[in-house]
Amino acid sequence: MTPRQTRLSVLLITLATSAALTGAAARAAPPDARIVNGLYTHDYPNVGLLMWEDTPGNLDGAESWCTGTMIGCSTMLTAAHCVCDGDGPDCVTGGTMIPDPANWYVWLQHAGSFAVESVTVHPDYDFPEADLAVVRLAAPITGIRPATVNTQGEVPTGTDGTIVGFGRRGAGVYDYGLKRYGAIATSTCSASPADKLICWSYADPVGAPGEDSNTCEGDSGGPLFAEINGTTTLIGVTSGGNSEECTPTDYSFDVDLYAYQDWISSEAGADLGGASCGAIPQVGDAAVVVDEVDGSIYPASGTDEKWFSFTIPSGLQELRVAYNAHDYADDDVYVRLGAEASASAYDCHVSPGTSQYGECLYASPAAGTLSVMVARNSGAGALQITLTEIGAGSTCGGVPQGQACDDGLECTESDTCTESGCVGTAVTNGTACDDGSTCTTVDACSAGACVGGATPRADCTMAGSSGSSLQIKAGETESQDKIQWKWGKSALTAAAVGDPATDTVATLCLYDTTASTPVVILEQEMPSGAAWTQKVNGKGVTTWTYKDSAGSAGGLTALKAATGEGTKGKFAATLKGENVARPTLPLGLDPTVTAQLSFALASGGDTCLAARFTSATENSTAAFKAKSE
Repeated sequence: MTPRQTRLSVLLITLATSAALTGAAARAAPPDARIVNGLYTHDYPNVGLLMWEDTPGNLDGAESWCTGTMIGCSTMLTAAHCVCDGDGPDCVTGGTMIPDPANWYVWLQHAGSFAVESVTVHPDYDFPEADLAVVRLAAPITGIRPATVNTQGEVPTGTDGTIVGFGRRGAGVYDYGLKRYGAIATSTCSASPADKLICWSYADPVGAPGEDSNTCEGDSGGPLFAEINGTTTLIGVTSGGNSEECTPTDYSFDVDLYAYQDWISSEAGADLGGASCGAIPQVGDAAVVVDEVDGSIYPASGTDEKWFSFTIPSGLQELRVAYNAHDYADDDVYVRLGAEASASAYDCHVSPGTSQYGECLYASPAAGTLSVMVARNSGAGALQITLTEIGAGSTCGGVPQGQACDDGLECTESDTCTESGCVGTAVTNGTACDDGSTCTTVDACSAGACVGGATPRADCTMAGSSGSSLQIKAGETESQDKIQWKWGKSALTAAAVGDPATDTVATLCLYDTTASTPVVILEQEMPSGAAWTQKVNGKGVTTWTYKDSAGSAGGLTALKAATGEGTKGKFAATLKGENVARPTLPLGLDPTVTAQLSFALASGGDTCLAARFTSATENSTAAFKAKSE
């Protein structure tokens, strides 16, 4: 039974030094939490991102850490393990791990970024008991209604609920920072203390995305909502679960807020549960229109820049433009009203640092076209843009009700402006789309969502894969985990690899099968950049070498790709250490495990190599070892 973690557990205060750091900046080991099999959302405006930056005041460098819910205009409720590594006495006055509010920020899709004034941990915190913390903002939010906390009674087993968070989708995919939601149904708790937790099981067969979901890394502290007497009510705060990869079979649990209502009320005070925040229309009112974009930017698309355009109506009180994205990518966002945005012409520049979250705020903006340009610096991934138009009446970005609009979603059509915004109907199930994952194929729309199939690509070359080896080792500690794939010899040309140092992005995909049903068990990008070096010998063999002893890209420490005519082409990749998203062992191998490496070229094409393993010399909880035929 572990807390959900957003990053690898790195204890910043050790037993040897904790006494000397009383009152110093202390943060928790990154929390372990998630939304798996969920759908993108811009709803649930009171659900925000809790961000951490180790240099106080450096918002541009803040990274996603946890999720939280605004229960007041200045009060966010989250998990204690998000903000402190110790137990309750360590995290409160007189303790050695008191969170420093200067290191924390809160970001909301409909309001933007806020500094933190204080962080308070429940004094009885002893994971998972009392896994709660209150984060108080330095300035109140406006235009967003706080969540209603459950004071009505205990939640019965079998209650339908909704989980929301900014965590990753599990199974080796590390796409933190994207807002998703999904449905669960509560079950009997076997975790302790059972009378203070709300639990559910995530088991096969898994239902449709959004209808059968789970939490994963990055969702800790996030909400569990349920309908009580006709009101959407916050009944739980995401705490932990059993599966590291958040895949079936998993047993997840939230803190039951009804059991801690007195402490929550005492800490939030008069700020708790107000009807609105600020003397302006609230998100959800007819006078507030929200335009949403769920998109992506990839080097394989042939461009590192993408533009989005919106029509801004007249008479707005405020316009809020917020941006969030996969925080392992590095994008810059330029926003301009009245003309096309560029890197040299803009009203507002979002994400000038390493943070992938930001906002541009306009007071009483003029009517016209708003241009948003996203410029990819490195990495790749999905992104979300949220336009909150306050005082917009019942229009959709200037489009009258009943007229055609664009909801920004790939799997909807016949988008029409309604009182609640631009709404589209789902396209026919099976319509081709792009879910943004390199490792999924035959992506198709399903009930309005883009869902990728886990079947390995059929166009990858197998020539040279004979004798390829795959080893996965489960170490006694995370630092000893290791994955290594070696591929045989073939005519892998220099043109097929491109230039990894500048614009080629390599991605390693591992697939397992159970009863002939494939699943992605690892998706790891090997980003372009200075970690790559090139060497050409006298025989015309070009060797690209990737070295990163820190394993910052998912544990990737070494990759060597040799290119040349005849059978001179070969490669080997090694991932090891705490950053490795090691698949759960043993593997299914029923009947095949497949390894693929693709090189996405700047020209838009790519090269894909693969090896299949139909048997293993070892397949246990400790290791998987196999050679291809």
